[in-house]
Amino acid sequence: MKLSLAHAILAATAATTSARLFAKNEARQLQFCATIFAPVCGADGRTYSNSCEAEVAGVAVISEGECPTPVQPTLPVPCPLDIALVCGADGVTYDNTCLAEAAGTTVASKGECPEVPTMPTATAATVSACPMNYEPVCGADGMTYDNTCLAEAAGTTVASKGVCPEVPTMPTATACPMNIDTVCGADGNSYDNECLAQAAGTTVVSKGECTSEALPVPCPANIDTVCGADGVTYDNECLAEAAGTTVASKEACPKPCTEEYRPVCGEDGATYDNVCYAEAAGITVVSEGVCAKPCTLEYVPVCDSNNGLT
Repeated sequence: MKLSLAHAILAATAATTSARLFAKNEARQLQFCATIFAPVCGADGRTYSNSCEAEVAGVAVISEGECPTPVQPTLPVPCPLDIALVCGADGVTYDNTCLAEAAGTTVASKGECPEVPTMPTATAATVSACPMNYEPVCGADGMTYDNTCLAEAAGTTVASKGVCPEVPTMPTATACPMNIDTVCGADGNSYDNECLAQAAGTTVVSKGECTSEALPVPCPANIDTVCGADGVTYDNECLAEAAGTTVASKEACPKPCTEEYRPVCGEDGATYDNVCYAEAAGITVVSEGVCAKPCTLEYVPVCDSNNGLT
């Protein structure tokens, strides 16, 4: 009898405890959390809108604020080994665009970077010892100097008197743009654009693909320069006519002067913006800088404020 009573007491106690735990869990699940956004980081690594929601989920709060996002290490992307030369904005030539970007620069243009011409150097002492007279000479290095002294100070010899003749430079295929504006060359070949035709050493005779009508007569390769009525210089009269223009003169077309302001004084006493304008006017340059203004015989007396003399 005593044993049965003890069992009954134990059973009643267990039932009461279970009922309390169930009621507590039920109350926690039904707990209402305010819609306040005050994020907290739970022990499970998840971010909860507020501590109430973490508590309802049965997760302890380890810190206020959102849980930190783990940073994934980034690995560099290997570049291909193909050769498609590009010129970077830093002036360096790269094998391809990927290598340029990997070096932290952008692509300025396709093809190799153009070579930057270097000017001859001369010490300040040797230059300061030279006169300022303007008697241009062409150095053996292809540079024009104001006078013989400056050429020698730069470590070169004088090749001829006067300015160096301009040597036309032919573009290279790698420096040409990639646009398609087909032209027919004097050699009978079609090129994607005029630049590529010039890079191949030929002149353009017509726009579009070469046809039998475009080059009715093959032109000789002799150099007998003429200036076309279109303002273009051709190697000979045949090429000018093949381009559909007439010959304006039997010499290279004159090049327009630049707007560079480097005044010179002409033998006529007039000041010109630069040497080109003086030569275009058929005037010889006598000195650099503006011409000095000569005094006139006009009588305009002035009074010396110090001595009171006229």
